[in-house]
Amino acid sequence: DTLLNYFHNWYRFKLHSLKIPTEWYKIIGLVLFNQIAITFPVFYFIPELDNNNGLFSLHNLYKLPLTLLLHEFFFYYLHLLFHTPFLYKHVHKIHHSWIATWCISATYCHPLEQLFVNIAPIVLAGMIAGLNFYTMRVWHIFVLMNTLVIAHGGYKIKNLHDIHHTDFVYNYGALGLLDKFHGTFKN
Repeated sequence: DTLLNYFHNWYRFKLHSLKIPTEWYKIIGLVLFNQIAITFPVFYFIPELDNNNGLFSLHNLYKLPLTLLLHEFFFYYLHLLFHTPFLYKHVHKIHHSWIATWCISATYCHPLEQLFVNIAPIVLAGMIAGLNFYTMRVWHIFVLMNTLVIAHGGYKIKNLHDIHHTDFVYNYGALGLLDKFHGTFKN
């Protein structure tokens, strides 16, 4: 987000202006903890994946649509689970403390949420689809950039996740497929 604005004035596309919170160091601390203590170890200890095929081989490209659908499945239901009263109150509410989303708020969450809602769907979808080591890493980067810039960037695009942060009962999924199926989609 900041990098985009360095090269071009993208703030004109923002839905809301952002005031840097006075306790920004707490935000940075939790985000760094989640990356260092949760994300990096999970990706480091993933079982050895098939590395015989390159990143853009036909062997891997056909798996990407399946990976997207599996990710939607895992993310939707795990995210919905974290909206149950107990998990919301004790875990997910940290992430929802930001109504006006901004990039860093994407991983500003309880470590359990980082593991089960943010990372597990990426890893499970990639492993079940059979992505190789390189494609799994690109898949992770793609999902991370989508959640940082598209879902939490606060830009004037069709931002369904901003709606989720204001109306907590809509738009649980990443693609919207299961939201439409379950009647939780709001545009």
